[in-house]
Amino acid sequence: VLVVDDDLRSCEFIKNEIEKDFENVNVECYDFLPCIENLSNDYDVIFLDIFVNNQSGIDYAKQLKKHFFKSAIVFISCKRELIFQTQEISPLCFIRKSEFDYDYTVFKCLFQEKRKAKKVYTFDLNKNVNKKKISQIKLVLDDIVYVECYMHELIIHTHSEEYVAKMTMKQF
Repeated sequence: VLVVDDDLRSCEFIKNEIEKDFENVNVECYDFLPCIENLSNDYDVIFLDIFVNNQSGIDYAKQLKKHFFKSAIVFISCKRELIFQTQEISPLCFIRKSEFDYDYTVFKCLFQEKRKAKKVYTFDLNKNVNKKKISQIKLVLDDIVYVECYMHELIIHTHSEEYVAKMTMKQF
């Protein structure tokens, strides 16, 4: 996790909350906008103040998205009226410092949903029916467009393929 906020107390507070709520997490804090090339990790979440030392966190977020396109961005600010300016970035959420407890709870729910969507699931396939004659496939939930059940088999449709799995809709 990366936290960027020019208020060091806010950085430490967010870091403590994250470490309390998530296991085995590494949190980096900056009270300035660090040079993107100097950031070494691929972050799951980036907490970013909208203004950091009078510089635009929104413009910085646009640059971050180019380097860390899989990272979820969470804007934090005491200026709640700026929420609409952040939407072009498609942030995971916006945390108002004045409503931190409530908004942070919303963040945790949204982040858990995002993590579930990235989880890889293994499906046992009907080898005789599938085009590639494979017996298992691993898919991320986001890869699945829709599923249908036909004659006690589940047909999993992705953007590029369809697979016949040995399972019922209820098992899926």
